[in-house]
Amino acid sequence: MAGYARPDERLGEFIEYTDPNGGQKYVFPVPEQYRKEKNMILVVEHPNFSLVQDGNKLVVEASGVIGLPNFPEKDGGYFGDGQFDIPCGEEVSYSDGKARYLWRIESRVGPVRRDGDFFGYNGRRGVNAYDQPHSVHGVVVETPVGEAPAKKEGDA
Repeated sequence: MAGYARPDERLGEFIEYTDPNGGQKYVFPVPEQYRKEKNMILVVEHPNFSLVQDGNKLVVEASGVIGLPNFPEKDGGYFGDGQFDIPCGEEVSYSDGKARYLWRIESRVGPVRRDGDFFGYNGRRGVNAYDQPHSVHGVVVETPVGEAPAKKEGDA
């Protein structure tokens, strides 16, 4: 799970994102040490987070959140960070076999996924921080027994 603010906007107490398809609001609380940082993506891996319903919001309750500095302001080729392989730093040529291609929107809370076969290159080098959280990402989400949400019409 990840959250990031608009380019050059300082992080506050929360990163909030409203999914344009259906209006679901996601809230990622920002740990104290990352508040006031700019151009940073916050990342937490499973099983260190859960999504908790709070009224009309889904709140990311997490432990062990990592802040990655120099999260790019625009789509393009970048080298991945050493821990999660999420693009960070200065833009580089995507023709470099170690580069990743980042797709992002202005601000977002949701899963990040690896995509593949872009621009004629093989491999899962694309990093999708663009799609809405409700989009099918090919990931499994765990919920405690009896707490799974009811399926809606059209759900797989």
